[in-house]
Amino acid sequence: MADAPYLPVPAPAFGRLPAGATPTLAGWLVETGEPVRRGERVAELTIPGLTVDALSPADGVLVRQNVAAGRPIDTDEPLGWVERTDD
Repeated sequence: MADAPYLPVPAPAFGRLPAGATPTLAGWLVETGEPVRRGERVAELTIPGLTVDALSPADGVLVRQNVAAGRPIDTDEPLGWVERTDD
């Protein structure tokens, strides 16, 4: 995996959610084509009463946003993809 040029931006772990609570992508903080640093906040997700950050998995460029703002997410689905530039 260390050699993979593209890495998924994972949804953060919410742990056990209350019944009926579905994480939603509140919005992207970085646009496609912009550089990102490992651990940088790239998107925000919400459930009622809680906002959680999605972080970049590597230094690189955000090359794809898979999920539109306002859409509920599946926690196993990549939110987007980063083309890595770190070694």
